[in-house]
Amino acid sequence: MDNGRQNRRKWMGLGFFCLFSVVCVEALAETKLSDKEKKHLIHRLSTSFWTEKKLNDVFSHEKIGKIQEIYSLNIRSPMALEDEKYRLLTNGDGLHRGREFQQKWSTTLTKAEKIYEVDRGMITSLLLVASELGRYTGNHRLLSVFVTIYLTTRHEIMDPKAKSEKSNRYSLFKKNRWALEELKSLLKLHQHQNLDMINLKGDYSGRFGICQLFPSIHLKWAVSSHRGKVPDLFRAEDAIYTIANVIRQLGYRSFASQNRKNKALSQLNTNPTFIRSVNAIAKLLTSTHLMGH
Repeated sequence: MDNGRQNRRKWMGLGFFCLFSVVCVEALAETKLSDKEKKHLIHRLSTSFWTEKKLNDVFSHEKIGKIQEIYSLNIRSPMALEDEKYRLLTNGDGLHRGREFQQKWSTTLTKAEKIYEVDRGMITSLLLVASELGRYTGNHRLLSVFVTIYLTTRHEIMDPKAKSEKSNRYSLFKKNRWALEELKSLLKLHQHQNLDMINLKGDYSGRFGICQLFPSIHLKWAVSSHRGKVPDLFRAEDAIYTIANVIRQLGYRSFASQNRKNKALSQLNTNPTFIRSVNAIAKLLTSTHLMGH
């Protein structure tokens, strides 16, 4: 398989989850944006609501800047998913937390099962794998993460000295467009849901909350457990409803064949170990629930 196809598959497969990515990297130092960089961002992102002045205030904020290490982690040397990290969750402590979570949020899980036709075992399993049920949600400012990825990929694309292979350049273009769209989604979340995008933190790849979703997915499929309220994915109830809605939208149903279930899960992460693990954890948690433990 050529590098271009491998890169495309990698990006499809990392659409939502990357187990423990939030715990592998400590918060990293940020460098301020140059006037030229701010001017370019403002040009690409300005709207009738997001005026040049508002955007300049955002990108001039003392907490926002570029994080060079973030680019390395996302592009140069992306972290590999290891089987052992999944297996850890099927042993004692992980399953124990999963069972406690199911007991604590039993009423919410029951409602979500009825609304979205997704079993509580799978809901809990996905949240356990994503962030250990909210234990690790990340410590990087998402705005800085996406700014870094966008500006650094743009620099490599525009640099006449860069000698990237054609397949790698395709990957850079794709990543650059993706980062810009995630920046737009963050701005929309602030505009329409009053999300504090300056202080919003997540993992090094740009996911956040208990579900570990990208801003664009939050904007599209996040739901609140309370009708009429703005979803807060750092709240367990909203995380339960949202992850159930996400995999329902991808075609998952509790009563579906295992093949259909796996196809839906593969849209979250194409890694076979991920699919095997969330299924195994879900089965263990479901059997525990049925036995009444």
